[in-house]
Amino acid sequence: MDQVELLLPSSRNKEKPGSPIPEFCGLRLRSGWLWLGPGVLLSRNGISDHAVDAYCKYASSIIAIIEMGENTSAGLLPLATEDIYSNLGFQWASTTLAFVALAFSVVPFFYLFGGREIRAKSPFMWESMQVVRKKDVVGV
Repeated sequence: MDQVELLLPSSRNKEKPGSPIPEFCGLRLRSGWLWLGPGVLLSRNGISDHAVDAYCKYASSIIAIIEMGENTSAGLLPLATEDIYSNLGFQWASTTLAFVALAFSVVPFFYLFGGREIRAKSPFMWESMQVVRKKDVVGV
């Protein structure tokens, strides 16, 4: 079969009449994943970068907690996929997952504009600031 024949529609399929031939499936796959990778990386990196910068004393614990949450959701979501799609239907299940992703995409901007207030209320941040002030006093 020639490369050109692979791109022909199912009406021109001579081997198995009526069975569809994939048309531009690679392009559709790439365009579908194009926004997923950067979206996941930007939201995850925004959260982890803010947390590590704000609480540098606890950076390893923060990264472990973020990774645990990410890996737990990545492990449990495929287990729930069959139930979600059978109960909600294809359209609503996909829409629900898209709304969850949309909600998480706002989190880095929330930290960007409201991060100072969040850090001001945190007892861990207060402790970190006291350590920094003691180092500044000793260094003078």
